[in-house]
Amino acid sequence: MEYSKYYFSFSWCGFISYLHPLAGDIYSLLAIFTINFICGLLAGLFVQNDKASLKKFRKGWLTDIVLFFSLMAAIYFCGQQKGQQDQALNGISFITYSCFYFYGINILKNLNRLFPQNRVIAFLYYVLSFEFTKKIPGLERFLKKEEEAKKDHINNK
Repeated sequence: MEYSKYYFSFSWCGFISYLHPLAGDIYSLLAIFTINFICGLLAGLFVQNDKASLKKFRKGWLTDIVLFFSLMAAIYFCGQQKGQQDQALNGISFITYSCFYFYGINILKNLNRLFPQNRVIAFLYYVLSFEFTKKIPGLERFLKKEEEAKKDHINNK
């Protein structure tokens, strides 16, 4: 039974060293997910009078980490097996920047709820959520399509 701990430790260390080229992306996503979770928790506690719960932690922060880190590891593995490690790293970088955008907007939205009088936060939230979308090809169309899908979902209930 004692050997199983060592086997797990060696396997885990091997896996971590395999993903070393993704370390910058992993650390930065860990930071953005943590900041997003903390801002959402604070906005829920102080603005919406919600309670902190382990379920929110598990559904929010932990699920995001497992989902995106698994996706990044799978893309890296497939790219490496195909001999296209650089393209895989570019795809992972795209995922990372997409998370920065969407989670960054959510962070600013929660900060705006916490500090409604702060004009800097309100301005940054406005620019990122409305003006910035015009500069990225496809993002404005995606957001419109997403909004229409929400309206259809509400109307079909």
